[in-house]
Amino acid sequence: MTTPPPAPTPPAKPLPGHETQSAEMSCPACGRFVGAATKCPYCGSKVAKRMSLVALRWAAVLLSTVGLVLLWLMAKTREPARIRIGDIETTMNFGLVRLSGEVKYDPRPFKNGNGMSFNVGDGSGTIVVFVDQTQRKRMVADGLVPKKGDRIDFVAQLQAASSGNSARIRSLEPGSFSLVRGGEPVGAGAPARAAAGRRGRGAAAVAAVAAVADAALGSFATVEGALRDPVDLGGKGTAFTLADASGSVQVVFWTNTVPAELALEAGAAARVRVNGRVKEYRGTRQLVPATARGLQILD
Repeated sequence: MTTPPPAPTPPAKPLPGHETQSAEMSCPACGRFVGAATKCPYCGSKVAKRMSLVALRWAAVLLSTVGLVLLWLMAKTREPARIRIGDIETTMNFGLVRLSGEVKYDPRPFKNGNGMSFNVGDGSGTIVVFVDQTQRKRMVADGLVPKKGDRIDFVAQLQAASSGNSARIRSLEPGSFSLVRGGEPVGAGAPARAAAGRRGRGAAAVAAVAAVADAALGSFATVEGALRDPVDLGGKGTAFTLADASGSVQVVFWTNTVPAELALEAGAAARVRVNGRVKEYRGTRQLVPATARGLQILD
């Protein structure tokens, strides 16, 4: 004898106070209020919804996703606003802006060697600009280290506070950073012009170290030899004695032009080539490279 199938469960009656609500707002099995849920949180029964409500929900998810993508694209491609330093307010904290002005002081390297800072003014105010270690190394390598009196234009992230404002350079790429010295651009265009000049004149001639003693002050000379006897210059640089068969000369590597790591590596090398400006300090002739390109490790 077969058992007859169970009778279907009749729809639950709405709970008191829910009689006027739409049927899809209540669970068909237990009668409890479920709102917009598609599954009853009390008994686990499926709650059927109108197709228009389901479509509206998915449309909202799709439109919000598209909106976030468009917002991200705008943030990536939008040109930062150019503002005056004097107009910076605390509400602009962490804002990405474009600043320009004159470098007021030569950069000051951090004591731990992890970066440097300098001041920029535009007539409306002055702001401290920070450069991290990676950017500093690139500045030194590309000859982009600012000097007092240079004109600088850059994109930076602000750190605005009531105690004082500062900025961190965001990028050194062309279009985000430019430096002008004596009316001439420094950086992207300068190396190309320098390379063209070298091709026209030929490579700089290597002179005997003894010839530096007779060279005119302010002129440039290129010598080769071994570095020895390093002397720390108060964390701002390192001085070496460079010697060849003809004699010796003091070579100074300032940290704002030649990274300390590169100077130490050169000090351990068997032979280096140095191109720098001839100077004199307390009666001692010196050779001071203008950029990191003035130092080459040969052996």
